[in-house]
Amino acid sequence: MDVNFWILAACIGVSLIILIGVAIAARRATVRALVWWVGLACVPIGLLLGGAVPYVIDAWNRLAEWFQLATVSPIPPGITAGLVVLGVGIVLMLASRLIPFRPRKKLPPKSKTPPKSTATRGRPIYDSTSQSTPSDTTTTP
Repeated sequence: MDVNFWILAACIGVSLIILIGVAIAARRATVRALVWWVGLACVPIGLLLGGAVPYVIDAWNRLAEWFQLATVSPIPPGITAGLVVLGVGIVLMLASRLIPFRPRKKLPPKSKTPPKSTATRGRPIYDSTSQSTPSDTTTTP
């Protein structure tokens, strides 16, 4: 098979694994952490769309070659889209560090029985101490 197919599969696979992890941890993780992980999931796709994955494999030499070609001629729309997605991923990762940390609040467990109705009135309760009537203070002796 073609090497480009394996590069495509690896980039999509890594991004999907990260996004599945985000979906699983969504209830327990903070918003700050979730934004960082979504930004990290954008990085492989941005590198793939930007055409930088082969350059990342051979790293420094290929990246210098790509940069020289990109500065000489206009950047094609596909590479521009990849650079935008890569930029969004990096901005999300950096911006997630600016979100203040707030621990998530746990919701009380839901009971399976319906709540007791408080709208109905029952019979009044009289105890023996409240049976006495107050003394009459309107008459003078």
